[in-house]
Amino acid sequence: MNQIDAKDEIAFIRKVIEDSKRTVGSGNLGSVIWGILVVIGMILTYMHIVFSSAIHPGLIWAVLMGMGWIYTIIVMIKQRKKPSVKTFGGKILSSIWIACGITLTCIGFYATSTGAIKSWAIIPICCLVIGIGYYVTSDIVASRITKLFAFVWWACGLLMMTWPGLYMFLLFAGMMIAFQIIPGIKYHLEWKQQATGTVE
Repeated sequence: MNQIDAKDEIAFIRKVIEDSKRTVGSGNLGSVIWGILVVIGMILTYMHIVFSSAIHPGLIWAVLMGMGWIYTIIVMIKQRKKPSVKTFGGKILSSIWIACGITLTCIGFYATSTGAIKSWAIIPICCLVIGIGYYVTSDIVASRITKLFAFVWWACGLLMMTWPGLYMFLLFAGMMIAFQIIPGIKYHLEWKQQATGTVE
């Protein structure tokens, strides 16, 4: 009886992992779009500080984050209308990253406007929150490289807290490109090929 239960449990875990991997691939277009918006925001904010441009960073981020959330809400509405079966792993992954997104938005706008944290601390704190998302995701999809990404985010967050400076904007943008946009495009293309049956 115990052996049967153990086999059933292993089979369930494997199914959750496989379903989660498919969810990561199908949902990575959203992470790519968010990553691009963040990179644009980081570069424009850096340029504002260095070249004293007239456009205020707060307005830049309000527009970019608004675009990101509008896209996310539209995707969520479309997914609810589809008669597709939602997997357990997919629900967990979606909840994790939506929770991280809400937290990051609160940190970026509310926490700084109330003076709870200093504006320069936004980026390193965001690194720590993103690290949480990557770490939990790595266990759900059984990916060592994703777990490595989590530790890189945490390490860079601590580095920025120790030695803050203008480099943080460019470093964060580079990390978004290396750890979110490029892998996101790769996973999405792989999922799309599998979905269309072009990959054996």
